[in-house]
Amino acid sequence: MARGGSNYLNVTGNTVMHNRGYGIGLTGFGGASNYATVSRNLIVNNSDGIALGQYSNYHTIMQNNVSRNGYGFYIEYSMQNTIWGNNISDNDQQVYVSAGSVNNWDGGYLAGGNFWSDYTGADADGDAIGDEPYVINPDNQDRYPLMQHSGLVCDLNGDGQVDVVDMAMASVAFGSYLGHPRWNPDADLDGNDRVDIKDIARIAKDFGKTVG
Repeated sequence: MARGGSNYLNVTGNTVMHNRGYGIGLTGFGGASNYATVSRNLIVNNSDGIALGQYSNYHTIMQNNVSRNGYGFYIEYSMQNTIWGNNISDNDQQVYVSAGSVNNWDGGYLAGGNFWSDYTGADADGDAIGDEPYVINPDNQDRYPLMQHSGLVCDLNGDGQVDVVDMAMASVAFGSYLGHPRWNPDADLDGNDRVDIKDIARIAKDFGKTVG
């Protein structure tokens, strides 16, 4: 967690898993915490995936995989943060935003917004952007929700590429299931609570891809 007085941080390319508290937390408590860039992180199975609190403002949060956390985003008394291009999927609650916290949830039409696993809107014109906004509350909405994952879903270790390391991680977990000693939730790409040949095939399909 970065506390007050931490400005212009760059938090990139980390794997953050299985924390009882925040995965990544930025807070202005004790002084300003502004203008950080949080990008290309894999944030899985934490109490809160990304938390912004106590007047933590003007951050750019993009191209993160935020999944299977208690809260995907927990935002309290923080404003004018730009949050787009993230995969926000299968969290117990995708977002909590306190009253008065107003943030930007997309980069405009050309850049798009975020992928939300619980978005139910249509894409009638086939531009891969939802026709209706993803509404968080009256003051916060993703105007251009993405219809499919952005970035590299198969980049299990969050290093920006799909390579032998990702294949090895999935191979070690192959045949495991929820509660099994070798269970790795990151390798369960289709979310069926087991690592099977479909997960291996998805990694093989994306093998060699990089972010950017």
